[in-house]
Amino acid sequence: MKTNISFFVLAMAFIFTACKTVQIEKPKESYLPSDISPVVSELPLQLELNVKKLEAAINNKMTGLLFEGNNISSKDLSVKVWKAQNFTFTVSNNVIEYKIPLKVWSRFAWRVEKFGLAVGDYYEAAGTIMLNYKTSVNIDKNWKIVTKTTASGYSWIETPKLNIVGVAVPVTPIANYALNRFDQIINDQIDNTLAQSVDLKKYVSQTWSEVQKPRLVSPENNLWVRITPKDIYMSPFTTAGTKLNMAVALNAQIESFVGVQPKANNPVQLPELKIMNRLPQQFNLNLAADVTLEKISQMASEELKNRTFTEGKKSVTITGISIFGSEGKAVFVADLTGSFKGRIYFKGNMTY
Repeated sequence: MKTNISFFVLAMAFIFTACKTVQIEKPKESYLPSDISPVVSELPLQLELNVKKLEAAINNKMTGLLFEGNNISSKDLSVKVWKAQNFTFTVSNNVIEYKIPLKVWSRFAWRVEKFGLAVGDYYEAAGTIMLNYKTSVNIDKNWKIVTKTTASGYSWIETPKLNIVGVAVPVTPIANYALNRFDQIINDQIDNTLAQSVDLKKYVSQTWSEVQKPRLVSPENNLWVRITPKDIYMSPFTTAGTKLNMAVALNAQIESFVGVQPKANNPVQLPELKIMNRLPQQFNLNLAADVTLEKISQMASEELKNRTFTEGKKSVTITGISIFGSEGKAVFVADLTGSFKGRIYFKGNMTY
């Protein structure tokens, strides 16, 4: 805050032309409660899920023989499945799509009856199949990541074949078995990996609690900021390259205090998640500023104490300055020496 020096000069000139000594009555000291509350501000938080890291984590966990089964569908069919190549992931909004290449070995029974005679044997065949899946990622009201995985078909990279006339490899039961078995396996892996890598509630809770602590932002001015969160919202997921972005907006009241550390408000508990159908604004801040009278007195004293003001042949020097409140206005108290000795009062409204 800067003091208007010309105001002091005019006041001094008036005093000089009047008399050298006066007795000025001190305004009554009083204070009015503030009815000003800060407008809610919107603070954006950006969270992201790197799908390539999710892909790498699942590829590292799933190696070798993945599953096997015997007597599938009450038939004499056995299947073993290995990982053929690394799984590949892509992302679009809140949907992760991935391809699962698997090496499949099967053993099945072949039997033919003719002319009252039964002929049969066991055969083995191996091939490579590509399974396709989609996982939708959402957040429930308790800040828990919720996924839903669905199969979206398969294709044979290398179809199992036999060089035996009249013997057909049961490729459809093999593919269906692989799809059905892998549904739960990949769903569990996605859920577990996401839970380990993105503990959303923990992160949001820590941020929510941390922002409520008053913070010193300018030691030289003893300037503090206190944030009181009100609500928290999440926007629909967006995609940037291989990253799934989660935009969170924190609605809060922001207050600044100069000269004194404010008391922390009673802790506000993390509310349930709310969804908004737009992206957060970029730091929409509405700031309420409180400055103690003691701090204003200090700032005014640093600027004006021992300053000398001259008008013609007369001059005064400010030896002390302070401030107090009176009926909603600010009263500056100036102690003077020189051509005029005594104490004068300036009363008015302070503005930026």
